[in-house]
Amino acid sequence: MCLRTIDTDAVIQSAMYLSPGLLSTVDLHIANVSRAPDGAVYAVRPPPRSVRCREIVDITALHRSTTPIQMALVLIFGCDYIKGACIRALGLPKAALYDLLTSDTLDLTCLVVQRGEVTVDWGGFFRLLALACKPPGQKPVNTEELNVEMQRLAYCLCYFAGAHADRGGPPVDTRRIVPEDATRASLLSGVGCPILVYR
Repeated sequence: MCLRTIDTDAVIQSAMYLSPGLLSTVDLHIANVSRAPDGAVYAVRPPPRSVRCREIVDITALHRSTTPIQMALVLIFGCDYIKGACIRALGLPKAALYDLLTSDTLDLTCLVVQRGEVTVDWGGFFRLLALACKPPGQKPVNTEELNVEMQRLAYCLCYFAGAHADRGGPPVDTRRIVPEDATRASLLSGVGCPILVYR
């Protein structure tokens, strides 16, 4: 059984229903993505002789808990609400995020998901991400953009948890997550990050 869609959100939300043996792979067809003869991938203006390609998401490697499934897919592949670029700019390439969030020894106690409610210990979340960080470039952390991205991550997890399903989803929560004066070091130590409940 395969799910074929150009809507990344549909794949991520469907992940909560998947289990080993139910779905071996998800064929995620990304619109307007082409691979050139030299192997490079283009989203716009591909060179001659490029071919349309698709991205294969292996769900069986992500089955241990629905929360890591959804978090991994949101941060690695992005969706309509979040691209994941700011969090990866901390020194978290896609491969490192994948390895961290699909680890058999993953400790995700910083995140509690119940039907219609999500509790996030943001300090614990950033300390968890620090385990997979690689040396970043010299570009400083853009705290405003990262704060918005984390607010959108919280929205996605709350949305996928079924919050306000009767009204089309939860309201956008604009409470501060990333301290305005945060540095990469302080952020990855969890300094000044709150514990918030979303519903």
